[in-house]
Amino acid sequence: MVMADIAKVAEELARAVELTMDPCLPQQQRMEAYTACERFKETSPLCVQCGLYLAQQSNLSHFVRHFGLQLMEHCVKFRWNQMSQQEKLFIKENAMKLLERGIEPQLQELVHIKDALSRVIVEMIKREWPQQWSSLLAELQNACTHGGSQTELVLFVFLRLAEDVALLQTLESHQRRRDIYQALTANMGEIFAFFRHLILEHFHAIKRLHEESQESELKMHARVVQVVLLTLTGFIEWVSINHIMANDGRLVQILCLLLEDERFQAGAVECLLQVVSRKGRVEERMPLLVLFSAEVMRSIFKAADVASSKSLDERHYHFLKRLTLVLTGLGTQLCMLWGKDDGLNVRPPHFSTYLDAILTFSRHPSLTLVYYANSLWMSFFKHEQISKDKVFRTFIPKWVECTAPKITRVSYPSSRCTNIRETGAYACLDYDSEEEFAQFFHQCRSELLQTFRQTTLVAPLVTFSYVQQWLATRIQKSMAEQGTECNSQSPTYLEWEALSQILESVLSRILVPSERPSVTSGLRLLEICLNYEPSDPLLLSTLLSCVSALFVFLSMTTAERSANLLPRVLDKIFAALVFTQPGQGKDSRSRVVKNVRMHAASLMVKIAQKYPLLLLPVFDQVYATIQGLSKDPEQLSRLERVTLQEALLLLSNHFCDYERQTRFIGEVIGSGAEEWIMLSSKAFKSPRDFMTFVGLDRPPVEPSSDDLNGQNRSHILFYVNLFLAVVKRCSWPEDPDRAARGGFVMAHTETGNPLCRNPAASHVIPLVPHFLTLLKVFNGLWTPDALSALSEGYRGAHMMLEVERSNVLGTPCSASFVDHIDVSHPRAQTPLERMQHFLTMVHDTTYHILGNMGPSLGRDFYQMEDLVPNMLMTVFSNLDVVPDYRLRPLVRSFLRPFVCSCPPVCYESVLLPILAHICPYMFSHLNDKWQYIAQLYESGGMDEENTDTQVSVLMYWVFCMHGSTHVCDLLKSAFIIYEIP
Repeated sequence: MVMADIAKVAEELARAVELTMDPCLPQQQRMEAYTACERFKETSPLCVQCGLYLAQQSNLSHFVRHFGLQLMEHCVKFRWNQMSQQEKLFIKENAMKLLERGIEPQLQELVHIKDALSRVIVEMIKREWPQQWSSLLAELQNACTHGGSQTELVLFVFLRLAEDVALLQTLESHQRRRDIYQALTANMGEIFAFFRHLILEHFHAIKRLHEESQESELKMHARVVQVVLLTLTGFIEWVSINHIMANDGRLVQILCLLLEDERFQAGAVECLLQVVSRKGRVEERMPLLVLFSAEVMRSIFKAADVASSKSLDERHYHFLKRLTLVLTGLGTQLCMLWGKDDGLNVRPPHFSTYLDAILTFSRHPSLTLVYYANSLWMSFFKHEQISKDKVFRTFIPKWVECTAPKITRVSYPSSRCTNIRETGAYACLDYDSEEEFAQFFHQCRSELLQTFRQTTLVAPLVTFSYVQQWLATRIQKSMAEQGTECNSQSPTYLEWEALSQILESVLSRILVPSERPSVTSGLRLLEICLNYEPSDPLLLSTLLSCVSALFVFLSMTTAERSANLLPRVLDKIFAALVFTQPGQGKDSRSRVVKNVRMHAASLMVKIAQKYPLLLLPVFDQVYATIQGLSKDPEQLSRLERVTLQEALLLLSNHFCDYERQTRFIGEVIGSGAEEWIMLSSKAFKSPRDFMTFVGLDRPPVEPSSDDLNGQNRSHILFYVNLFLAVVKRCSWPEDPDRAARGGFVMAHTETGNPLCRNPAASHVIPLVPHFLTLLKVFNGLWTPDALSALSEGYRGAHMMLEVERSNVLGTPCSASFVDHIDVSHPRAQTPLERMQHFLTMVHDTTYHILGNMGPSLGRDFYQMEDLVPNMLMTVFSNLDVVPDYRLRPLVRSFLRPFVCSCPPVCYESVLLPILAHICPYMFSHLNDKWQYIAQLYESGGMDEENTDTQVSVLMYWVFCMHGSTHVCDLLKSAFIIYEIP
């Protein structure tokens, strides 16, 4: 066909392309034009000629020229094997002419045009090189001599080829991919030398033109350097490290120099990040140590310093984050090399400069940068050689000093900040909401505290000295500020809270290292805390945390010194236990006051668990104090009483006298067992009786003080918590000799191992039938009869708690829940919420009681008379109507420990009948659920907005993964059969 005819067809095609891009035309007309273009591409024999014609016409729009290049690419991709050699040569010669001619000035900024032309050439390379196109590399290098535009196109060719062959591996033919890969690898030294040459040539040209103020030509050279950096990112990840580090690491040094120029630092830092992220054998990583040269360290440090001083800008901030990852990646490589036989045996050069750079990011206001840097500090502290290095140890005090303030809680700003370099401002750049930032901060803070623990193992005197000075200074300031009210956002409280967290982290590891702070200094600090009498409950709570952490020094001192200080510590705790504020009674205490009282009670449990031998000599005094407080009905809440009893039970484990301990347990339970049995006979006869007893079948009552059924609920909660404490905390001595001398051994196994009896068994075993009856009632609450009896105000009483729902979905709690737990501005619970919490707590706690009976009571529990039939009639009744989130505690809290703790002699009499009952049911239940979920996916019922469906599916997944897999091998087989992930 003559050229005039081709031009005519091409002009018609150009008009059709313009129609598709005209937003003013009707959709139907644009679609018709688009269909015509696609039909031409698929069927016309003139694709190549028309495509070349459109691509060459400088008067046409870039839309049309891009489509012309697409036509050429389409022909190469799908018609190449059907073409004659003459047609192939025609396309190759004209495509290379387009490349050598470059892109007109009006198209210089249009990357998609350059990409389209490079794609045409790459598609030919994938079919011809190296066998049929041996001169390719020479032709590409020659094209670069024609100008910057041609150089860019050549670089795009290299980048797309690397992506298709090595990164994305889009070639269908494995043989062709291997041939091209081998050709690239064979010529990689020449290719990388070409890249280095381009960077240096154009970078030097930029410097010269900058001095001559020739900005227009300077931009072209800058664009070439940027494209070289982009192209390198397609190679560095997979080529041999020898090519990257050729000429004594010249390329890496160039990349570091480019960090100082804002135009190139983004591309340079991406290349460096790929370099330091490489994996491999020790000998392959060793060349990376060239990055510790003076020139490289100076460039990195300068770039970090300059970027940090810039105004808050997303581009600068993104560069800072990538540069931080480069430094941490380099540190990770150092951890892999230092101390290895064929690696690094001495400190790398300029290590101090490197640590200074890392420290810069640890000081930065952005917690994200701090978080990145902290991961490296943790690795260093754990590293056997680095943690002992003299230079590194000089930086530990600096790290402690700059990191400790980062533990202080910060708030997400209410409006987006752009002009201030503060933590909140950077939070705006990293996170879209307060909930997202809160999740990140929690994780960041946890890891920072974990690093403090690790640091204490390395340099205990450094970390203790810091917290010692901080605590003493903070107490002095607080004494001067006495009388000032605090809330959860007050700077004073936030500092106290952070201090208490760090103190706990440091002192929790203080006994591990051989080098320890002096006991005298620790006790002096404890005395300072005991002398401080804050009137604010928030400060008192954090002070209790400090006292708790410092208690370790009482275990390190002499018995005489300990005996002198211990009463003062207990007085401090009991003073907080009865803390109140003017005008507040037992039923009107604020949440913050309840929290500090509960904190004191929990602290007694913690001390009794960690330091029982310190408290044992004063057991009688502690017991008398608790008994005195418990007798006053206006003093302690039921939960506080139970918690204190739990501490006493822990201490009783160290009586090492069965008779004394079992008598004491009887005193703790007191008349509770008889009252529980009476309550069971009245309230647990049927689901309807239980509903009437707790008020589920009556309208909600507000305020809670007028709710008579609330007292009944309180009784039930108190007893289940008390019995859980007895079952969980009571045990026999771990030392077999002490157990034998104390009368705990009741028999021996066939192998001669002693069988010990739990001193709580005789008190708890008679209560088991009543726990089973309660769980039968709970299962019965889901029957239609019980659900229909619910009062209108309690229709949602059986729903999941919001915190449970959030945990399952992995999402932050809603604002209403956050408001509720905020100690400064608490939101009163509604009657429905109180009922929801009651039902959930009693249900889950009762399963915990049964679950702990196996490992705690042993054979006394498994050999109970009629245990199996009672369980089958109670715990496993009405399971077909119980929802998954109520079945989960049955499996996780009860069945798992029940199965794992069952003694072999009871397998046949207890375990097998239980599993024979539950396994077929679970098999059927999981099968039905799996089919239901499959139907949801098929019907499109699984959408992001349907949170109820999400909860159902996730509950099912969690149930399978974390519950049933621990029951028996039969259920595991069922999961495999139904391909449950």
